[in-house]
Amino acid sequence: SNFAFRDYYKGVITNNDTFLGNVIVSASSGKNQAVMAVPIYSEVNGSLTGIWAGGLDMSEFNKSLQSLNLTNNERIVYVDNLGKVVADSDIQSSNRNESFANLQGFKNAINGKSGTVKEIVNGTEMLVSYYPVKALSNNWAVLLIQPNNGNSVVSSSNYAITNNSIM
Repeated sequence: SNFAFRDYYKGVITNNDTFLGNVIVSASSGKNQAVMAVPIYSEVNGSLTGIWAGGLDMSEFNKSLQSLNLTNNERIVYVDNLGKVVADSDIQSSNRNESFANLQGFKNAINGKSGTVKEIVNGTEMLVSYYPVKALSNNWAVLLIQPNNGNSVVSSSNYAITNNSIM
């Protein structure tokens, strides 16, 4: 099969280095995965002879986030550079095909910024804290989403734990 249209293939060719592709749903398992691709070079003349690619199962990221046992409708998500959820602290949401690409917090994180903004998420005003994460050749984001009840304080201890776990 020809995989030249895949982002990971294009990324390896363009960067001449290991590339982490966008999150996709695996055709074989039905689970979210990201493809990591590595260029293979000839020992004789250094030319590109092939690409090794393997799917990374995102379930371990989900388990890590879900072990935080967040309360009060707090939610932490890892999001790829297109806004697609990589992993989710909410067990009920972790199997949904969800995107946060429309959130300003996501856009800020992908552009290398961190902070907190008020946003409407699923019809409810929420505080969205965001942090950029370098994931090999891509920029991903960590989002902490919690209700804005006027008394909300960003749960920075959980946020720090999450940030460290993806790196």
